[in-house]
Amino acid sequence: MSVRSLMIKDVIYISSDASIKEVADLMLNKSVGSVIILENSEPIGIVTEGDLVRQIIAQNKDPNITKVREVMSQPLVIIGPNASVDEAGEIMARHGIERLPVIEDGKLVGIIAEQELTEWHAKEFEKVKRKLKLLSGK
Repeated sequence: MSVRSLMIKDVIYISSDASIKEVADLMLNKSVGSVIILENSEPIGIVTEGDLVRQIIAQNKDPNITKVREVMSQPLVIIGPNASVDEAGEIMARHGIERLPVIEDGKLVGIIAEQELTEWHAKEFEKVKRKLKLLSGK
């Protein structure tokens, strides 16, 4: 199965010139845990709730004057929409990330979150269990 079928298509993004306060407000208003950072319409980084805790709150930085580019995780680890779900999981595990932007022809087209992968694997596991149950006659 390809990443395209699981990706969230309505990705929240903001300019690298934005303040951390703007990002936090956007995350709150959109009920998301991350925001993709764009520069010249190109995805260059990501800011997550964890970044806000570790790099702003814990370091007592002012979110009104701190810019996104100072906090964002980069380089952005990405995947194409035709890659497999298993490949997405491997990339996320290798890089220790929970969100993986999906890029097609240089454009942001979606994002895969660890939660979607977990739910998909759980459903696949249940399918296998049902098949084995049928085969075993139990």
